[in-house]
Amino acid sequence: GSLLDYDYRSHAMYPMLAKRWTVSPDGLTYTFQLRHGIAFSDGHPITADDVLFSCEIYYDPVLHPSMQDLMMLDGRPFEVSAPDSYTVVFKIPHVYRLMLSVVSGIRIMPRHILGPALLNGTYASAYNTSTPPESLVTSGAWRLEQFVQEDRTVLTRNPWWFRVDAKGQRLLYLDQLVFLITPDQNAAALKFSAGEIDGLDNVKNEDYKQFEAGQAKGNYTLYDVGPSLNTHIVWFNLNTVK
Repeated sequence: GSLLDYDYRSHAMYPMLAKRWTVSPDGLTYTFQLRHGIAFSDGHPITADDVLFSCEIYYDPVLHPSMQDLMMLDGRPFEVSAPDSYTVVFKIPHVYRLMLSVVSGIRIMPRHILGPALLNGTYASAYNTSTPPESLVTSGAWRLEQFVQEDRTVLTRNPWWFRVDAKGQRLLYLDQLVFLITPDQNAAALKFSAGEIDGLDNVKNEDYKQFEAGQAKGNYTLYDVGPSLNTHIVWFNLNTVK
């Protein structure tokens, strides 16, 4: 889970673990107010201290996660503070148009579980493929139920997830979500066409018309939610001819 997230349909940020945020008139201070009552999947409260801990992870010089470079301006990290348990303040040296997008990429990790590992230098190996799924603690909507190498990943709902629908019913609607591992997109498309899977994303361009035309016969709906912020493939031009 993150403080806020991006809605691909409205192309706007919306609150997640933070219920709201404000930006100072000069654009240099971002203040986030966390929701009260939110918790990790083990029931432990999520507070501003966990946000500070997550920033410590991203700024660790040994771990150096890819996000670290986005969280640096003029070679310096953001100034992050927590005036109280439900307030987090980010201060930056100059206006940064990607600031909200970057903050949305900070995933909130549990200090009460992983704090010691970060301190003693074992954070990178704290979780691995042999870790029992029930011991994995998350701040997101789903928690891991089962992982089978090169076969499937099974998720189950986080009972402490805070979101509810318009009628007040607690989300998520689904009890379980299974991601099947396939060799490539062609294999995934074949499984979908055969009715072996219920959903497919990232349809290849050359398959788009086929899936669009087959909606009625296949009893499914194709949604085009517009451009993505992600880049799946980057081609480097190796042509040396000028």
